[in-house]
Amino acid sequence: MEDTKFIIEKIINSISKDDNVKIATTNKEIFDAELIDSDVKLKRYYHYIIVDKKQDIKPFFRALRNGGYIISLKKFDEEYLQDIGFSAISEFDNLQIIKKVHSWNDF
Repeated sequence: MEDTKFIIEKIINSISKDDNVKIATTNKEIFDAELIDSDVKLKRYYHYIIVDKKQDIKPFFRALRNGGYIISLKKFDEEYLQDIGFSAISEFDNLQIIKKVHSWNDF
């Protein structure tokens, strides 16, 4: 678990040039950040959301800022992600990194 946390921190630090980023997680055991679930009501608030299980991530799309990222321990189907509105999807060290480029589909 510590390795995963270290890798997530490394990813965030390599992407973000600012220390003042808003991060949420679905599981505080994998990353110490604000706890979030699929009932989140915020819009365009978080820079990063760390997801540890398969679940409906449409509410997380809304909660991410444009240019924000979901870092997922579980791989989501790319077509599903593109249907939601994510458009930049990559993988690093068994983590799926999913970027919200725009908000044309904020449900």
